[in-house]
Amino acid sequence: MDSLEVDDALLSTVDTTPRALVVLEDPVLESVRSSLAKAGFEVLRGDPQGLPAQVARVLPSVVLVGETFPGVGGRQLALSLRAQGSSFAVPVVAVAHDVRVPAVLRWLSVGAVDLWQVPLTRDPGARTRQLLAECQATQVQVATMQRRLVAFARRARLSGTLVVYADTPFEGQVTFFEGELVEASLGSLRDAAALAHLLENEPTQVDWYDGKVETQPVMLPVMAGGRATRVLVIEPVAGLGHPARQALTQAGYVVDAAGDGAAGLRAALTYPYDVVTVDLELPQLDGWGVLRALRDDVVARESAVVLVASQPEQVETLHAARAGARAYLQKGENVKALVDAVGMLARPRSLAWRRLAEGASRVVPVDLRQLGAVWLLRALAELDCRGQLVVTDELLRAEVLVCRGQLVKASAQLGSRQLSGVVAIEALLGSEGAGQFEPDTSLQVAASARWVFEVVDDAVRASTEALERRLKRAVASPSMLTVNVELSRLFARLATRRQLEVLEAVRSEMRSFDSLVAALGAPADEVRAALGELLRRGVLSTEPQEG
Repeated sequence: MDSLEVDDALLSTVDTTPRALVVLEDPVLESVRSSLAKAGFEVLRGDPQGLPAQVARVLPSVVLVGETFPGVGGRQLALSLRAQGSSFAVPVVAVAHDVRVPAVLRWLSVGAVDLWQVPLTRDPGARTRQLLAECQATQVQVATMQRRLVAFARRARLSGTLVVYADTPFEGQVTFFEGELVEASLGSLRDAAALAHLLENEPTQVDWYDGKVETQPVMLPVMAGGRATRVLVIEPVAGLGHPARQALTQAGYVVDAAGDGAAGLRAALTYPYDVVTVDLELPQLDGWGVLRALRDDVVARESAVVLVASQPEQVETLHAARAGARAYLQKGENVKALVDAVGMLARPRSLAWRRLAEGASRVVPVDLRQLGAVWLLRALAELDCRGQLVVTDELLRAEVLVCRGQLVKASAQLGSRQLSGVVAIEALLGSEGAGQFEPDTSLQVAASARWVFEVVDDAVRASTEALERRLKRAVASPSMLTVNVELSRLFARLATRRQLEVLEAVRSEMRSFDSLVAALGAPADEVRAALGELLRRGVLSTEPQEG
């Protein structure tokens, strides 16, 4: 067969200039544009509102995207490009203020291959050239999240330990040194298998520590600051005499029990237990059904849940974590494993209670992921604390002043909205942010001040009724949902991939919940949970006037 001859004149007409599509806001845009142009790139300004179509049309070599834009978040844009066949292989670089490792994972989960910090300290043109050379050689931009993380670690020369679900039986660790993966562990899994399972299931609790860390907690006494930890054991009637229940009682816990799922759920919704153990194989309502119902309740979702079942596979364990459980034990394990798990899960509240009870001058750090907003507010009231609670997350900054069980003031900024009183407390209930309580013995209250317990109960009631109403409407007719543009941009920074996928599907005006589930190819309970969280945080609304 004759060799193929190529006309040199034809080759000279082929445009080999790399194109960079830049979706950034000023002044970052101008500095990046100038540097890329000097490096030989044709620089095009991207349109956040029509980015997938624009990428398909201009076929850029790379897309640089920022954090937020009018109407859409940067992570949503990255996810939309990964959903398109024409743009799937285009490397996406995120340019953001937060480049800590938890933020890196969030960006990698939606398809980004690299994350740069604002203000930029390295030359974007040279950096982009290097990244494209790496992508061409390794195709890392279309690889698994595991490979993208390892590649990022090498580029950034990471040294430290990534910890997921710290101080719980689900804890996993991934250690890097000078950019190389040293070790990874998750339950019985090690190294590549542990890292793959960890990343595939997108953990919701992620911390980063410089250097190697040991996070095995020192067990605290059950009775901390005079408060007993309350545990609810939900297991089949035949198992109510199991030594585990006796062991928990002997360890000092106040233990209640229920013999089936329906009775256990009633108990869990009636009293705010610190820890709930749930057998998956329950009559009337199985363990997954109990867990889903607990997750939907404003107060009960704060209880730490231990699932007990006969299937110990690691994937099932991570499924339990994503569903809201904090520990997963195999039936037949010795009672010490259960007592240790309950003690580990009870520790954050025991420690916070003790610190708050110590009194006057000590600032107490708080993390609502582990404590729960309702529990914390009630603890401040019960301990007659005087001071200011400040909690922040990507959407919310809340300030609550309390004095000996009474509410001095409550205010919150939700996006650009200013809230006060019960409405501010209601907004705080949806947060999983962190902050601190700072004692202030000078605080005084007016005679008309309300008790904290009353305000919290009103907020819980209002939040519960509103969420039930909105979720019912959303499931009945997803097409009626409206998006709060401002909050959706902010929430996109911390949302899980599933929540972002649901948000994008809602934007496309799905006509029914079944079509929404089918379009996402996801379990219905996961879609419903994501809808509930988007409604809870105000990102989605069933009533246009709310947005």
